[in-house]
Amino acid sequence: MRISTLPGEAGSVLGSVITFDDLTELLRAKKAETWQDVARKIAHEVRNPLTPIKLSAERLRKKFGERAPDFDQVFDESSRTIIQQVDGLKGLLDEFSEFARMPRPHPVPQHLGPIVESVIGLYLAGAHKEVRFENAVPAGSPNCRWTRNR
Repeated sequence: MRISTLPGEAGSVLGSVITFDDLTELLRAKKAETWQDVARKIAHEVRNPLTPIKLSAERLRKKFGERAPDFDQVFDESSRTIIQQVDGLKGLLDEFSEFARMPRPHPVPQHLGPIVESVIGLYLAGAHKEVRFENAVPAGSPNCRWTRNR
């Protein structure tokens, strides 16, 4: 939202013009960029435990194929490593799932007048009590998609 004051004669103010910018595409692009970053970080965190899991499995196969006398000890160590790493991955994915359960917005069509009134109310409640706001939304203006904070 941008507010511009319309100057009148002798320094008087004729009024103000408020313009609204639709930031939908910008927000969508920022959200996509954020999710790409999240995906990159998650891929990194998932890759970390895969190395010890793979090495443990390869060590087990090698010792089993050799019929090594220390196979029981290697089996115990390797299976413990695999279980620990899988538990770590599960914890990471559980945390991510919990994060992903954020409530989704549900925008509803609403006339512009009440939206403007609520925005003006925020300014009046803040540091702009000396400013006079005038809500002059035309009666025939189209509805906007609006999500109220719950």
